[in-house]
Amino acid sequence: MNVLLLGASGFVGSHFLSFLRKNNIYVKGTHYKNVLRDTMYFDSLNMNLNDIIEDNIYTIGFILLGETKIDPCKIDQKRSRMLNVYSICLLYTSPSPRDKR
Repeated sequence: MNVLLLGASGFVGSHFLSFLRKNNIYVKGTHYKNVLRDTMYFDSLNMNLNDIIEDNIYTIGFILLGETKIDPCKIDQKRSRMLNVYSICLLYTSPSPRDKR
């Protein structure tokens, strides 16, 4: 199994990443602000999955990215909606790496 973990640097994502690695499951995670070892930078508001996926080697993916802190969501509701709703919708509508061929 090859896992793509979007949002591996968050609280839940970092624990899940650790669990998968401890169980010898190949996982490639993404980070935005909090850089973790062996993860890729991914800005879901300004990048497409095709920007980080070179080969179609992943058999499963988990989406754990987003703004989870209440204060930033309250202060900038537009950005929060863009990140937590719109960017996730884009993940489902963007062409897959197979479509690039």
